[in-house]
Amino acid sequence: RVRLRLAPNAYYLYKISEKNGGPGILAPLAATDGVVFPYTPTIETSYQAKYDNYDLTHSNYRGYFYKNSSVENISIKGTFTAQDTREAAYLLAVIHFFKSVTKMFYGQDAQAGTPPPLVYLSGFGKYQFNESPCVVSNFSYNLPNDVDYIRANGFNNIGLNMENRRNQSSGPALGGSLGTIVAVLDRLS
Repeated sequence: RVRLRLAPNAYYLYKISEKNGGPGILAPLAATDGVVFPYTPTIETSYQAKYDNYDLTHSNYRGYFYKNSSVENISIKGTFTAQDTREAAYLLAVIHFFKSVTKMFYGQDAQAGTPPPLVYLSGFGKYQFNESPCVVSNFSYNLPNDVDYIRANGFNNIGLNMENRRNQSSGPALGGSLGTIVAVLDRLS
């Protein structure tokens, strides 16, 4: 499995202690110590050796000498799905985590003013990505309109606690069509 996690001695984001307010929406990531991709992601990277050249006198060829090497950007494209409320909460935590690691610490954070945190990439065994230190420089996601979205735990964007409404709107009521009509009328009231 491919995983992106914070440093072992980190004390922020999903590793923040309960006495400091707890991880909040990032709590599902504490159990997996970071983001674990549920499906094998597409990872693209390249390695480059750079050479400078110089012109040789009385030659049809140029001379090359080694300058340096570099590992280029690593691009990861992954798919996340949510089949139930628990997976939806994990997906929301993943989105919030990636949005957070692309921003500096600010406000009341103990690390206010420091740059975004370093993360460690693991996957495909010890000879591919073995705790490779990385910074997240770009994060994007899409919410297509042809998907049936499910509700996650907690409050929605207008401050209503949807937990107590889940049972009322989770599907047809017992008792066939009459039960469904009663459930619809109950929801309308």
